[in-house]
Amino acid sequence: EANPILFTSNASIPKAGDWGGIIINGMAPLSRQASASSNAATEVKNSIFFGGDLVNDNSGILNYVKLEYTGARIDDEAEHNGLTLNGVGAGTTISNIAILNGDDDAIEFFGGSVN
Repeated sequence: EANPILFTSNASIPKAGDWGGIIINGMAPLSRQASASSNAATEVKNSIFFGGDLVNDNSGILNYVKLEYTGARIDDEAEHNGLTLNGVGAGTTISNIAILNGDDDAIEFFGGSVN
């Protein structure tokens, strides 16, 4: 609590977008039409998929974490968020998160069932 885990830039003069951010790919259902496949490719690499049918998928715990200077560009149309949760399930714990000085969204959810 007093000493959160810090993810930050290694630049001598840090700025927004210095690095990508944290991306967690889970196996929980995505928002889809009935009988449609419940997975999708990540923005970072199309051969990496996330999503599935595990509502209680456990992608770990992030507690007392601070992210700084995130949001690096992938290309002209896509960039990283501070924290991207792709198909993360209800067994995952996300709490006490601070995202500062980012170049894109702080947190973005793509499907999933994380509380």
